[in-house]
Amino acid sequence: AGFSTTDPVLRGKAVTIGDEGEKHWKSMEKDPSRQALWKDLPLGGKSGFLFQSFERVEAMALAYATRGSKLFGNEKLAADAAEALNWLIAGHFHPSAREYGGGWDWQIGMPLSLNNSLVLLYDKLKPVQVDAGMAAIDHFQGDIKMSGANRLWECEVIILRGVIGKSAEKLIQGRDGLAPVLKDTERWGDGYYKDGSFIQHGRIPYNGGYGKSLFRDMTDVLWLLSGSTWDLKDPDRNNVFRWAYDSYEPFIYKGEMMDMVRGREIAQPSRDPHKIGHQAMHPFVRLAQFAAPEDAARYKSMLKTWIQEDTHRDFYQDVPPDIASLARAITNDASVKPRPELVRHHRSPMMARVVHLRPGFGFGLAMNSNKVGSYEAINSTNGRGWYTSDGMTYLYNKDLAQFSDHFWPTVNSYRLPGTTVDTVERKTAEGNNALNPNNWVGGSDLGGESGISGMQLKGFGVSLTAKKSWFMFGGGIVAMGCGCHSTD
Repeated sequence: AGFSTTDPVLRGKAVTIGDEGEKHWKSMEKDPSRQALWKDLPLGGKSGFLFQSFERVEAMALAYATRGSKLFGNEKLAADAAEALNWLIAGHFHPSAREYGGGWDWQIGMPLSLNNSLVLLYDKLKPVQVDAGMAAIDHFQGDIKMSGANRLWECEVIILRGVIGKSAEKLIQGRDGLAPVLKDTERWGDGYYKDGSFIQHGRIPYNGGYGKSLFRDMTDVLWLLSGSTWDLKDPDRNNVFRWAYDSYEPFIYKGEMMDMVRGREIAQPSRDPHKIGHQAMHPFVRLAQFAAPEDAARYKSMLKTWIQEDTHRDFYQDVPPDIASLARAITNDASVKPRPELVRHHRSPMMARVVHLRPGFGFGLAMNSNKVGSYEAINSTNGRGWYTSDGMTYLYNKDLAQFSDHFWPTVNSYRLPGTTVDTVERKTAEGNNALNPNNWVGGSDLGGESGISGMQLKGFGVSLTAKKSWFMFGGGIVAMGCGCHSTD
């Protein structure tokens, strides 16, 4: 009810949601003898097509439920969306259904989307229809077995199933299943670390990728439970508030997520670093709704600064309407003072990353070691990332388009800033996920504002070796090297 349909920013989001829902509604097959809801999504072969069918019904339900949408409150749309949902459940997603394709679609993707649609259409559904959806979810996602972000999604599915089906048992199961995801990673592996690192796939820094999704969904779940009978009391819950300060605040510069913590996603045009930065700000909006007053005030101050400073890309186009509405209220609140420019030296040794922030610029340093991989190339993505953590330095300043304006397709991948390389021609994805045989990589902080870092470099597949150091004091950075040697 608090969503403003007169605010031009928010109205634009509602219009887009209405247009999307209308597009799927008009193209949906309505003949009772249909074999699929959409001609371009034939069912029975690819599980992804069934998942996308659920997502399109969800888009229709969202258009019906969103104030300001041209289809808000349209009873015919609601009836057709409910009927489509029933058709999908009865014919393709029920306890006796044959599972094919990817397991993620069945266990996480479709249950998440189905839950959303059931919430949006709840008042238009009969109890027997809701029960059918609950039975399907119980069958495909009855137990919590996974780890990391996948485990969080499992818990989210079960918690929402508990809300929709009025099951305290399911709410408790989903809530208690969050415990392993909330803990700091103690031994080497995937997850968050106390120093602000987030590792995925065993050795790749991914705060701005997998970590961002986990952070967003975790804050959504905690917000959902906050203040209820099933509120999470686990003391590790406080780690989420720390992630905001150590795993995200240093790596978001004027609304942009630093590329050195985005893994292979730097090579995907659809994952613009400003867009990803905005998505990583989504959890700050959520946390500001239920955090302790002091923390909530700091999160709001950060948000106001990031949103106002990012003149390259509109924050509001990259977040859901409820987050946009809450963020709009924060930016319009005169009592919320923008955070002054962050002055900080932040080191995350478990992922060999360093950030040096000073008035007017931000400096990032990406290294590798015998634990932190060189780069990741999967599914024909980021095949030229050979040297992106060989001591590459990233400079952020008022040129907000630096890493967004086709930087990675056009930069000379053999001559990245800060790197020491040879002239050997590289093959696509050569050295993917390789480790540096040396463990000498690290540094020291001085008062949280200055620091030194160094690494012992060993080129992949060649004889090149070098010792590289960076001295970051105040507004000056000195890069030094010695022992640069190669017999190739």
